[in-house]
Amino acid sequence: MKNLFCLMAACSMAACFAEEVESGTEQPSTPVISVSNVKVEQDSLTKLVTVSYDLGDAPAIITVDFLTNGVSIGEENFNNVFGAVNRVVTQTDTAHTMHWQPSKSWPGHSGAEISAQVTAWDPADPPDYMAVALGDTSIAPVSYYVSTNALPGTLTDDVWRTSRLLMRRIHAKDVKWRMGELEEDFVGAAVKTDNGVNVNVLKSNAKAHQVTLTEDYFIGVYPITQEQYRRFTGASTLGGAFTEYEDSPIRPRTGLNFKDIRGEGTGVDHIVKEGSALYKMRDFTGIDFDLPTEAQWEYAGHAGVPGPLYSGKPLTSANVNELAWVWHSDPQTHPVGRKIPNNWGLYDMIGNMLEWCLDRYVADLGSDDVIDPLTKEGADRVMRGSRYNYSWAPSHRITNRGSDIEGRSQAQAQAYGFRVMCPLTLKFPTTEEEVQ
Repeated sequence: MKNLFCLMAACSMAACFAEEVESGTEQPSTPVISVSNVKVEQDSLTKLVTVSYDLGDAPAIITVDFLTNGVSIGEENFNNVFGAVNRVVTQTDTAHTMHWQPSKSWPGHSGAEISAQVTAWDPADPPDYMAVALGDTSIAPVSYYVSTNALPGTLTDDVWRTSRLLMRRIHAKDVKWRMGELEEDFVGAAVKTDNGVNVNVLKSNAKAHQVTLTEDYFIGVYPITQEQYRRFTGASTLGGAFTEYEDSPIRPRTGLNFKDIRGEGTGVDHIVKEGSALYKMRDFTGIDFDLPTEAQWEYAGHAGVPGPLYSGKPLTSANVNELAWVWHSDPQTHPVGRKIPNNWGLYDMIGNMLEWCLDRYVADLGSDDVIDPLTKEGADRVMRGSRYNYSWAPSHRITNRGSDIEGRSQAQAQAYGFRVMCPLTLKFPTTEEEVQ
């Protein structure tokens, strides 16, 4: 037997949580996809809640919010919702349904009056989190969530470091921001030479200049781990450095040079060579993953906070250790996600391993304003972040720039890893003719 539990008109395409452009979080959107005939029923015996709705246009990404007295009960209380929700829905000629078991995620509230708000998002303007299944059949191949609280389970579950890949939307479109360093960034810094004298820590290859990125993009919440790499490449065992530990599957996949990741002679366009890690990743997921440009990497790393540390604190040993793994008596990589993330929920952006970027390396980026910078000339490739076997300063800062040759040996690349990005919906060119 089913009883009518509640009914609430759905909103149009999501535009609900607008914040300042500088924050890097989602911006208002124009409603273009309608949801109608939203009905909420609860089975009187099983207490299973069923939400049905009609979709006015397709495809659309569907999310839901449950409310009581007009206030959300919080995504963490219904993160076990399933069905035609948190994914792309493609049909308009049928009623769609989703289900929620409140006794499992919201116990003790069986008498509450609940309504449902169903939201349809244009796939070109998706929610802030995208989860990609890496052989995990318990979720859709690609799922979308409005926050980490909406994720099935919790962000601390190892599935997000092994059988699933979690991507964060970076709201960068038309934001003008400062890349690089200024002297004022190092007020209170405790960087000293061997004789204990304070030194100017400004790096000549990180000259301050204004940057504008013209598109939003997704970037990995974590760097790629050993188990994630094993899954999308089809390897039978873990690989890289530090594979012998119980927690090795959730340590970053290192021991990779640029050619391993993208293939030899791939330039700076978005073509990757057959047999490379990214080629296999695209083939496995159907998503055009690539390395971020160093501007995309640094913008995401700052998370709206200028200066060397995304915590906003001065560059001191104690403040670095909150965010990054640094050299110790037994230097090695560490499981990802164990230090404090930045304001946009990205982990290990400063120190665990160096991360390859798409750009070729030049020492002087100049001081002119630039739009969508991507350095195309130079022999070496850009590396950002820092590494577990460096002392805490001055390398452990979000503005740190480095480089190495594309074909560094795997033994020498044991502290080199990568984090992936992808466009919101656009496909990258697949041939040199399309690039030209």
